[in-house]
Amino acid sequence: MNSSPPQSPTDSTLRYIYNLFTDLFFGPNFRWKDNLLQGIIVATFFAMGASYGLLIAEDKYMGFLIGSLIGIVSGALGSGFSLMIFRGLRHMLGRHD
Repeated sequence: MNSSPPQSPTDSTLRYIYNLFTDLFFGPNFRWKDNLLQGIIVATFFAMGASYGLLIAEDKYMGFLIGSLIGIVSGALGSGFSLMIFRGLRHMLGRHD
């Protein structure tokens, strides 16, 4: 009998399992491109919300604050939801990374 000792999982295998679990269930995403894209989207929504708040509010300071808050929250939720759908569809198609 030629039995070899069990091999320890490699970093790429552990990363694959972690990404699969966090894409399908929950957990922090450590993909650089995903985080960069989400940061750009949140910054864009922040700028749009702040600008819109400044334009429509009588009190410019409160308009800026409320518009910024709405922009950050909507940008984070919208981009997070979009990434969740994108990653879920890729897993359903068998394209894991």
